[in-house]
Parts: sequence; structure tokens; C-alpha cells
Amino acid sequence: MKLAIVQRDGVVCQGTPQRRGSRSDKLVAIPGSIAALALLSQAGWRVVLVNREARFTHNVERIHALHEQLRRRVEEAGGEIEAYCSIGGRESMAKLLAKVVQRYRTDFNGVPVFGDNHHILRGAVRLGARPILVRTGQGARVLGDDLGDLEGVTIYGDLAGAVDAWLIEHPGAASLG
Repeated sequence: MKLAIVQRDGVVCQGTPQRRGSRSDKLVAIPGSIAALALLSQAGWRVVLVNREARFTHNVERIHALHEQLRRRVEEAGGEIEAYCSIGGRESMAKLLAKVVQRYRTDFNGVPVFGDNHHILRGAVRLGARPILVRTGQGARVLGDDLGDLEGVTIYGDLAGAVDAWLIEHPGAASLG
């Protein structure tokens, strides 16, 4: 099974409404990210979006509405999002990633994890996945930090570039370019 794990906020979207009382339910996709998710799916990868929700319990309906918007836009682009997995703000991303792999009954060997911060990338490294840093979201700030503990991380400007490179590495895959 080809499984790809993609962080939602900062990689696909420019964040979500986290404040109680926020009236914004609009999806603000990072340019190229919807097409990249569709392309991954079209190439046979099962795309799972993950995210840490700072105030998930206050915004459940808004989070579901955002996921529905994402699902619809990726479908319109010819792809499919397999699943969404979220955790509360205090849980570790490694724990979330482990839940995803357990759900799909696979191991982490070679599973790409596209993210924009240390938490998800460290989780990927710890579990033996392929950490891929994108410069969108927090990614540019992360680049200014010491990446010594992130062995094997590859770095791209955005999800579109990362997916294109990933698919080129795998024979028979489609390309964004």
C-alpha cells in the first residue's frame, strides 16, 4: 500500500479558525497544494491529512466544514483524500502518526510525511518514515533552526514541489511539471 501523510495547516492550508467566536469558515489553500494532493491520489497514493488542533473541541463543526471544502476541491481536481486524523494540542505528532500507520496496518518504512514543523518531522524520523519539509507555514522558520536531529529530511519550497519530486523518484508516477 502506498500511504502519504500530509500535514494540513501550513502545508495545504494557511491555517484554520482556532479562536472561539471566529466567523471564518473559508478554506485558504496554499497555491498548488490542492493540485498536489490530487496528483498524489491519482498516482495511487492513499492521502491522509493530519493536524494538531489547538482548540479542537471549540471548533468541531468548523473543522468538519473545512475538511468538506478540502475534500470537494481535491475531488474537483481529480483526486481523493483518504482520511483526516487530528489530535489535541498537547498530544505528540509521533503518536498521531503511529495511529495512522496502525489504522492502515502498514509500517513507516518509506512512508512520506510532508510537514512544516519540527513536531511532525521529528515524529516521522522517530518512526522511520521519510520526513519532507516544506517552506510554507512554519517551514521557513524551521530552516533557520539546527536540523541536525532531523536525519534524512528533504526540503522543498511548497507541497507542489515536494510532491512533484516525490513522484519523480517513484517510477510510473505522474508529474506536476
